[in-house]
Amino acid sequence: MYINAFPLSLPSLETFLPYIISKHIAFHLADKSFYSKWKTYDEELTEKGKQHRNLKHIFRKHVKPKKQHEIARLGGLVKLVSERSNINQIVDIGSGVGHLSRLLAYAHELKTVSIDAKDNHGSSARSFDDQLEKQLQKQIKYDLESTSAGNNHQCNTGGLPTGPVHLTQYVDFNDQNTFVETLASYFTGMCVIKIFLVNYIR
Repeated sequence: MYINAFPLSLPSLETFLPYIISKHIAFHLADKSFYSKWKTYDEELTEKGKQHRNLKHIFRKHVKPKKQHEIARLGGLVKLVSERSNINQIVDIGSGVGHLSRLLAYAHELKTVSIDAKDNHGSSARSFDDQLEKQLQKQIKYDLESTSAGNNHQCNTGGLPTGPVHLTQYVDFNDQNTFVETLASYFTGMCVIKIFLVNYIR
């Protein structure tokens, strides 16, 4: 007989989430109108190359189609909740190599701390950040040159958004004080949110 067993960390997480997610935010997440305009997995990807239609190339690099689908949806949802709830500081726990954190920081301009227990994930994430910033700098330079030449080109003359901070750390949800103290050194106002909805919104 098949038994659907959950990791033992989930009960601890269930206890900890109310501490960092207000009822106001939870109400927004339960509002199904958020998701009514989402397309299916196949509709979101191009027929040729299977790349996500709503993600720029710099956010698709190193990212498989399934992960593109996930970060596009979750990134949009986090952005929407952050706007409605007046939150601009995000914590991505179990961030891997930072694909979601990168999208939140550079595309949605949210102050993001990315936490993962594996050290090689953090180093890879920082390397991917560097690659993305180089591409963004080239685009900004091109926009400036196009504007100077008088071309009718949509110009982005601003500076680079602030990238995510990548931490290598195991998060113990039974030890709330240590977790909050760690985040307090990166955030002002100590208003943080972590949304565990990847499986829920596929």
